[in-house]
Parts: sequence; structure tokens; C-alpha cells
Amino acid sequence: MIGTAIYEAALECGVPVIQTVHNFRLVCPCGILYREAQKVKLTGGHCGGNECRECMTSGLHNAIKHKCYRDNMILTAIIAAALKRQRRLGIYSRISFACLSELQRDILLDANIGIDPRGVYIKRNHSSCNHTWIPYSERDNTFVYAGRLESNKGIAELLEAWRTLEKEVYINQKEGCPALIICGSGELSGYVRKSIDSHDLHYVNYIGNIGHKSVTELLSKARALIYPTGMIEGQPMTIVEAYETGTPVIATDTGNAGAMVEDGRTGRHIQTDDMINNIVNIIRKWNSDYTYNETALKEKAELYSPERAKATVDDILSDVVKRNHAQPVKRCKNL
Repeated sequence: MIGTAIYEAALECGVPVIQTVHNFRLVCPCGILYREAQKVKLTGGHCGGNECRECMTSGLHNAIKHKCYRDNMILTAIIAAALKRQRRLGIYSRISFACLSELQRDILLDANIGIDPRGVYIKRNHSSCNHTWIPYSERDNTFVYAGRLESNKGIAELLEAWRTLEKEVYINQKEGCPALIICGSGELSGYVRKSIDSHDLHYVNYIGNIGHKSVTELLSKARALIYPTGMIEGQPMTIVEAYETGTPVIATDTGNAGAMVEDGRTGRHIQTDDMINNIVNIIRKWNSDYTYNETALKEKAELYSPERAKATVDDILSDVVKRNHAQPVKRCKNL
């Protein structure tokens, strides 16, 4: 609730500032680099909205024009004005930033808003579920989606892909169609239930919101986590938790979700230009074509471990204090 006024107060007192970066608010008033994410509705079973970087390339006035923050022009204008003021004062060149990923860091620096590259660090989220790894050969023939049910998360395409898979099973009189378990809630909760009922999907189970421990247990028994997002994302914790349980990840090939997955080692990439068919092909061939790489998954789990996170924070604090001592301290006029 303090707001960005804390930047100026701290800097005036000579106190270094480290801003943790969880979204893209510094360069995009709506924070997600996605156009009309608040207004987009599901139509015809496909997602709408698009990745947008207009405010980065041609100015913050674009956000006001499109009412990007909560579909409200006044609120968007207030945020845009605050961002503009901070840039003009050169505040960003005097504070440090802890980003969740290399992609997030690169986007901030590419925006050219006065950030000093020397003060930008990578501090990944971490997980410590400490769940026992279940041997892959002993796992259920299930795939898990865990996250918000929104039209920009690829849930409609995922349901359509499973509809195609179930048709193949019945037409060819096969047995053992992989099961899809959907966890989470959101604007498309009703759509998911309706789709399962209207298309008579026997191998899709929507269980709604469940606790973190229950999600982890599902992931530990699954063939893979499916994350078909259409957004850049920050750093999806569901992917981190999948790696913690030794579970591969199937994610779109763009944004941070795609960057977290090594195609062919820790999971597979979904091509976004034909998402439905790509999901179908990946699942259809999963058990026969995909090679489970336990070593790579353990490397990923270590990357997002509490121990790695603590070491990173120690390094950041040490470097920030060292850099701050080299700067002249301005005394506070008022406390």
C-alpha cells in the first residue's frame, strides 16, 4: 500500500532499493504484455487477445487508448502517468531489480527506460515440496493441467485436443486413452464443465480448486504437466512444482513457460501456430516416442531449490551493498 513513493524516500536517505519484479508493470500498465486480456471472451472454442508491446515501442499513451488496466481509461492513465514520472526522474537507474528469468530481464532492458544493466539480477522462485519421486514406469496414464481457467491460458484448445484423442480411441476401438485432470478455477470454469458434458468426454476430469499438497500429489503420479498458455507469463510455479516431483512439462514454445522447458529433455514444446493438433500429436506419441530424462529433471529441480534461492539472495544483497557504498549518500531533509 506504500506505493512507488518509497523509491524516492529511500534513495534520498541513501538506502539501496531492490525491486522484485513479478510482472511487466514497469513497461506495461496492465502488467502482462497482453492486449485486451481483461475483455477477451471465449468464442467458438478459441482464445482471443494478443501479445502486445506497443507501450514499449511507441509510448504509454497506447495503454490509455486501449484502456488496458481493468478496462478503465482513468485508472490506466494514472498508472501510465506514474510510470512516466519515474522515468523522467531517472529513478530506475538508481535502484536494483530482481527478475524471475532471463527473458524478463531482457524485456526490461530492451524497453530502454533508464535501467542500469549492472543492477539487474535473476532470482528465480523456488519450491520445497519434498515429495518422493515415483518411478515413471509406475505412474498413472494421466496428464495434469493446473492453473487459472482463462481464455488466454489455452484451456479451450486443450479440451478440443482431448476430444480428438477420445474420438480416435472409439473409432479405432482402442483402450486406455490418456486421462486429463484439470485443476483450478476462473472465468472458464462453467465452460469446462459444459464442454465435458456436451461432448461426453469420458477421459477428462475437472476437479476444481484443490490444495497445494493435492496438486503436488497429482503431479507426482502423472505422465506430464500440460501448460498451453498463450501469454509470456512470469515464472509459472506449477512448472517448478512439476520438476520438484520429477514430472516432465508440455508447454507452449513462447514466453517464460517455453524457456523453462528443454524440448526433448525436460518435456516438449507445443507449437502455438497449430496448438490443438500439436497437443494431439504429442500426447498420441508420448509413451512410445518420449524419452524420460531423470538427470535433466533433477538439474531443473536444483535450479529452483530453496538452497539455490538463498545463495542467489545472498549474492544480490552483497553486490547491491557494495555498489551502494560507491555512491554518494544524500541526507534526508525530512523523516
